Amino acid sequence: MSLSPLQERISLLCSQAVSLNDPEEFNHVFSELRNALRGQLTHLRDLVDEAKQTISQLPGELRLEKRRVDRRRVDRRKSERRGLR
Repeated sequence: MSLSPLQERISLLCSQAVSLNDPEEFNHVFSELRNALRGQLTHLRDLVDEAKQTISQLPGELRLEKRRVDRRRVDRRKSERRGLR
């Protein structure tokens, strides 16, 4: 799967940031990187909201059955003792 243009931009800015020695240049690149990351985060939040909307419109009937768990003998004995008291 190929990266989106925003992801490519983030990757490029990360590479630039770690290779810079000049503090002023670093601050500029870091500022651009922060903005690109905010853009990516907004995009991901939008995707989550879209998924929630889609899921909320699905039929409400559960298709999963409750799992039946066999109690261990010790647990059964403890619950039997509690019932006798």
